[in-house]
Amino acid sequence: MTRIWHWETIDPNRLNASGNLAKTFKNEAPEARGVLAQGPPSDEATLLVREAIQNSWDSALEMRDNSQTTGTEVHPFEVRFRFRSVSGQARERLINTLGLRELAERSAQIGDKPKLGLSPSDCLDGLDKPGDLHLLEVVEQAAGGMYGPWSEINQRWPWH
Repeated sequence: MTRIWHWETIDPNRLNASGNLAKTFKNEAPEARGVLAQGPPSDEATLLVREAIQNSWDSALEMRDNSQTTGTEVHPFEVRFRFRSVSGQARERLINTLGLRELAERSAQIGDKPKLGLSPSDCLDGLDKPGDLHLLEVVEQAAGGMYGPWSEINQRWPWH
């Protein structure tokens, strides 16, 4: 298996961002009030959505500023959250492309999933079991996308 995950080396001489990132934002959770207090999403889900929207919006604003300089057309900004399920060969391609088995092995080495900010049971537990793999797809329009070393990931996602 080709390794696609790059694990941070713990260095006692510098601040490390490994581990439970949700703890970093522990005081960031908004208080759900009124009707929104009935069955609210978890703090982690709220944080994910808020950060995805904020990062996309910041990128869209930067693109708009650049478009004024370059004269390029600006499309309407949009962020969509879609729950998807994949099965069969598409499921296996997704698992392999994202290196989910490597991630599962790494989390198993740690042993204490809650310490990592993970649920005691998650999709990594059932990678070799038959059935659908459920995922959340975040799609943005008129924003810059996620930056990072995507060289080992296909430009066209394997479940499409």
